[in-house]
Amino acid sequence: MPNEDLTLDLDKELTSVFDKEEMFAFFDFQVITPSEKIVSGLCKVTKPRVGEAQSVYFSLLFVLDIHDNETWREVDTLINNISWDGFERYSERIKYVLPMLSRSLSTGNYFKEVCIYLTSINDLTKQYIFNKVYSILPAVTNFKTGELTFWDDLR
Repeated sequence: MPNEDLTLDLDKELTSVFDKEEMFAFFDFQVITPSEKIVSGLCKVTKPRVGEAQSVYFSLLFVLDIHDNETWREVDTLINNISWDGFERYSERIKYVLPMLSRSLSTGNYFKEVCIYLTSINDLTKQYIFNKVYSILPAVTNFKTGELTFWDDLR
């Protein structure tokens, strides 16, 4: 049996996964680090999916443009210390919130995905995203958010 190179390009694999996500909405945002650096990014809101045990969830994918290690560490610490379950206080339709591990690509981008599990697939409407996710985000995260845009409004 030949010895094949089983090396995976994780950046390529991660990019492939993100390309398969279906976008529901997006908005730009800014994070202010403890050293007062302003880092800009984009948050992608995915369409709802049905996961294991028929659980319904959507995700917030935060992508930040960070090119230096010090800023990356500051942002990573800041984002990983956010009490993401704060969303649950604002909506009885949210069962729980699951932040995933942070990831950085060699391109200087920082990724943080937060999965929000809902009581039913019908709970994810434009009004719900605006009122119970987007409008609440600054209170939960301390991020400054830009305008919310729904993907189907652009088509």
